[in-house]
Amino acid sequence: ADPKSAPGQSVANINEEDIIDPSSALLGASAARSEADMAIPHPYNTGEQPLSPGQKALLLLSLPLLAPLILIRVLLYMASFICLSLICLLCTAGLPKLDPDSNAFPPLTGLRRGVMVVASRFFTRIMLLCFGVWPGMLSVSGTPDPAASVWAVAPHTGLIDALVFLQSSVPRPVMLKPYSTIPFIKNILQATGALLVPVATATKGMATDNAASTPTVKKRLSVKEIRESFGANPTSPSGKSEDHPDFKENDGAPKPKKTAVVLEAILEHKASHTPGAPPVCLLPEGTTHSGLSILTFFHGAFEGGYPVQLVAIKCPFKYYNSVAFLGSVGEHFCKLIAAPWLFVEISFLPTLVPTEEEKKDSMIMAERAREQFSLLSGLPLNSIGARELRKEAKEKAAAAKGKKLGAAA
Repeated sequence: ADPKSAPGQSVANINEEDIIDPSSALLGASAARSEADMAIPHPYNTGEQPLSPGQKALLLLSLPLLAPLILIRVLLYMASFICLSLICLLCTAGLPKLDPDSNAFPPLTGLRRGVMVVASRFFTRIMLLCFGVWPGMLSVSGTPDPAASVWAVAPHTGLIDALVFLQSSVPRPVMLKPYSTIPFIKNILQATGALLVPVATATKGMATDNAASTPTVKKRLSVKEIRESFGANPTSPSGKSEDHPDFKENDGAPKPKKTAVVLEAILEHKASHTPGAPPVCLLPEGTTHSGLSILTFFHGAFEGGYPVQLVAIKCPFKYYNSVAFLGSVGEHFCKLIAAPWLFVEISFLPTLVPTEEEKKDSMIMAERAREQFSLLSGLPLNSIGARELRKEAKEKAAAAKGKKLGAAA
């Protein structure tokens, strides 16, 4: 796990003059780059180099010594996780539960948040240690902007991202709603004020609560109402609801997508955020991958025309990419717990302030953010994103099913 073997240069070596100007010719330069020139790996390519025969022999000889260490790591990790969850449960005792309208837990304040943050930093540092992040292997460069209401984090590799931010500033995460039903994890999500993304698609004029079998009617805000409530920060170029990416007109009533409620909650958070309050942490790539490139972004993090704090996470390696979540949850955990050591580099990049054009079109701001990530982290821009990966997975599943049916026939 040689940190010098990671592609690209260190963020610490970048000067302020290197930061992309919105009017710079670098904006949109990704379109001119060829994947061959950039040697961009597929997002699921781990980038691991093969071991030499001597290294393989040494690994086999060390297995009897590694087995007890892995067992100790598992027990220590579970104990730390349970302790953190119980402290989060105590910190949220007596507070309101999940807001059904916004699908968000109210953030903690005062002494409750102070206790939770201290406990989070302590126990997640132990959990990182269980994944091989020994003392001196976790580095942080740059300073988070306290005025930034949103953090956009890339590349997104897996569980290590969550632990890194629980160990540092403890921002408000955006998570899939089913995670909030898992014991112990629910306590942590509530304490961090998580915003939850429903999986089931909302029906016309209605929002369905996963915990109930009967859908309940909920009032939907129009785009005009959203824009008026957030002042001079438009969420669509024209202000017309038919142009808004998360609303569709239907007989004069907005028909929400399944993410519309979350978008409203994020926009409300941006509008009401005060300097020093916990920001919302978003993963604009929308999926996990090997961490060797920057995938295309969803633009929800850049909606509303507000500044966004960019945060890059890199885990340099040579032979073993332990952080990439590319299979099952169990496989991902086992790879992390078996890592002998792991370097983690967190870089708080300069806050991205939108131009007037970007306030009207969040997709332009999202692409400029990708350019910033690529320039300052040294990772290439990939033309593939979460949508393409899902399509690819469906095609492979269909092909495998067809092959199986053909063999049976």
